Amino acid sequence: MKINDAIDLYLGSRHQNRKAKTVTQDFVHLSDFMFYIRDLAREVESITLEECESWLALVKKLGYDDNTRQKKAIAIKIFFEHMFKRRIQVSFDPDLIPVPRKVFKFPRVATEEQYEQLLAAVKDQGKCGEITYAVRDKAILMLIHDTGARNGEIISLDMDDLNLEKKSARIKTEKSRGVVPYREIFWSNATNEQLKKWVACREKFIATTELEEPKTLFFGIKAGCNASYHSAKGRRLQVSYVAELFRKYSNRAKLPIINAHSFRHLFGRDLAKKKANNFVISSMMGHARVESSYPYTMLFGKDREDAYRSLRGE
Repeated sequence: MKINDAIDLYLGSRHQNRKAKTVTQDFVHLSDFMFYIRDLAREVESITLEECESWLALVKKLGYDDNTRQKKAIAIKIFFEHMFKRRIQVSFDPDLIPVPRKVFKFPRVATEEQYEQLLAAVKDQGKCGEITYAVRDKAILMLIHDTGARNGEIISLDMDDLNLEKKSARIKTEKSRGVVPYREIFWSNATNEQLKKWVACREKFIATTELEEPKTLFFGIKAGCNASYHSAKGRRLQVSYVAELFRKYSNRAKLPIINAHSFRHLFGRDLAKKKANNFVISSMMGHARVESSYPYTMLFGKDREDAYRSLRGE
């Protein structure tokens, strides 16, 4: 079987039980490998272990870090394992592909000071009143900070999910795996007031523009935006827009680029410092397993020392 046909077959099967983002990442890693092979018509059965090892060595030489090289190694390993299971006689045992160990990296955790600086960079009031897109952006930033929710969970919200009186929303847990399909998130008075501002702006907008999904909470406002980062006018925002939102306002605030996930870490870390147990934290963060919350609750440096001193009564 030709390698390009084999990869198409493999990715087609991956679509059955993996999210689109995972399949896209597989495609990127396997495409890199195909470019290295340089012959799309080559039979997949003829590819050798030595070629796989040589490609991974080149990836290292090009400066990719250990964790990225691990992902690329796992991608081709699983690909060749799939070929083997389909009775396609690859020339080596896929288990022999060397997979680098994952290197632990301290998570990036935003600070409350950085959050305040980001908010200050969002100018949602202009000479002629409220600036619609900035009111929306500020509401998104504040929701992510207050709830620790994932980007996709925030932009998936509909108007019916909100309860502005209770300051809460019913949200679909993005990585539930069927264990915790929905959870409730809560936010502060300040965030609630910002949401009310956005809902008012939203009502004015939909009076003149039809939404693709009528109940969408956060949608594109401007026409002709860069499709990589924005959604078309009246269409639900894409996940990539949230990343662009953080990049834009980080630059405006003259901060190192802060991502939304660093606020998710801040949320979990803050709960841990306030002595919430891991079961409570897992529930609030939408984790299917308690162990998944550990990276978000681990204390480092002065936070760890302060916790020790407090618990020891010193």
